[in-house]
Amino acid sequence: MNLGITRRGFLGVLCALPLLPLQASASRQRGQVFVNGHIDRNNTHHISGFDSNGTEFFRHALPDKAHGFAVNPSHPGQIAALPSLPGTQAPVFDLNSGQQIALMTSRPGRHFNGHGCFSHDGRYLYTSENIAANAQGVIGVRDGRTFRLLRELPGHGIGPHDIRILPDDRTLVVASGGIQTHPDSGKRELNINTMQSALLYIDSRDGRLLARHQLPVDQLSIRHFDVGSDGTVLVACQYKGNSKLPALVGVQRGATGIEMLEIDDDDLWPLKQYCADARIAGNGVGAVSCPRGNRLTLWNLTEKRFIKAIEIKDVGGLEVSLGGNAFIASANTGELYRIDATSLTSRRIGTTWNGAKWTNHMVSSDV
Repeated sequence: MNLGITRRGFLGVLCALPLLPLQASASRQRGQVFVNGHIDRNNTHHISGFDSNGTEFFRHALPDKAHGFAVNPSHPGQIAALPSLPGTQAPVFDLNSGQQIALMTSRPGRHFNGHGCFSHDGRYLYTSENIAANAQGVIGVRDGRTFRLLRELPGHGIGPHDIRILPDDRTLVVASGGIQTHPDSGKRELNINTMQSALLYIDSRDGRLLARHQLPVDQLSIRHFDVGSDGTVLVACQYKGNSKLPALVGVQRGATGIEMLEIDDDDLWPLKQYCADARIAGNGVGAVSCPRGNRLTLWNLTEKRFIKAIEIKDVGGLEVSLGGNAFIASANTGELYRIDATSLTSRRIGTTWNGAKWTNHMVSSDV
């Protein structure tokens, strides 16, 4: 029977309901919790958490897919779940109380673009967003306590996606993907022949563009990156063309441009022109997931060289474990892995989450 309830109407009903507690494990202990989105066999979206052994801590149903997450460093356990196109609502959770504590809504004519970051003192939350009418990017600046929109900063390009703030608590680093989309067209890419992607440095106080580092290959798009303790930025790209086989992983630091890291064609071709997540371990080893190629690639960022690839089917989400000596990885198959950053060996952790399809991004928080 058709009840006449639209998706937008369903969201409105859901938002009017009392906050729902997270489903938490009875044996939960305090420590580092890894948070990832997943989709179950009923096509329901969740935000879920587990420890470094893969033991489930909680799961919470969502009205829409959570693409990326922002962790409040001044309030451990406080996490915002950010949707991508065409999402306009972003819930905020407190993992300690097991409550959804807020629901952010984008301005009319805007939509969230999948990522966000808090200032180090937790005062502000910065979110990557798009103006639907012209696809120009903006950075939303929200109060880190009330989550009220305070102002917008210019995004200096089309399709800002991943976003981080540097240790100076002032400079934003933004992956400007350069890909034009529109909510009415779904995820169809509208400007592949003219797209321009770059890594941007933006002053969070006034929105000034401090630096722009263009990618060296046309139709190559920066989607995600990580920032190491020494300021090295590990860049993970996706190639939208069909005439080249460009390197997909690069590094950038200081005033220098992006340097794409060399890799043999025999190792590059299986990656299928697509990188998902990126993380840097404490010893300077970088990890980049390539779900379409079923590979987790490992890189020596000090020597700027490819090390090896580990075959993991549909691997996506990545995070660094407490102490920085290992990566935790999630796969669309429902499996979780631990990769030692020194020996570069991997092993399964926990049990497969039956019917769960982990999404491509992971964060962690102390709770």
